[in-house]
Amino acid sequence: MITESLISGLVTELIDQTDIFVVEVKVSQNGKITVLLDRPGGILIDDCVRVSRGIEGRLDRDAEDFELEVSSPGLTEPFKVREQYEKYTGKEVEVMLHSGENFQGVLKSFEGDRLWLLLKSKAKNKSVKKNPEDVSEKELFLKDIRITRVLLTF
Repeated sequence: MITESLISGLVTELIDQTDIFVVEVKVSQNGKITVLLDRPGGILIDDCVRVSRGIEGRLDRDAEDFELEVSSPGLTEPFKVREQYEKYTGKEVEVMLHSGENFQGVLKSFEGDRLWLLLKSKAKNKSVKKNPEDVSEKELFLKDIRITRVLLTF
């Protein structure tokens, strides 16, 4: 039987000595294997192909039927691992807390069990021009965060 721990072990071997990190490994009841990978500069198709071929080469299709997908997490997907916080430091993110509060700002830094966001202040009077340098810093703990994702702006 193909298990998540088996696939995780194979992937760990295949990405050893690289800056690639595992975001998620899932194995469904019907044999669909999903591996999400990333790296600080962004994962390349060649990286996904190399890992996919490495996994396929270590599994026996005659023993078990499976479907394999190796890709990067989508930009709209919530962060799942600490490395994603490190990768997106300096980028705009949206953070939703378990309490229901939402914050949007630049991920200033991430360390241990907390992160710091730079938030733009909101002027109460719309006729008053706000200074773009007028920002505040918000410290958030991972245990309080429900979802963090990259904020896409167009």
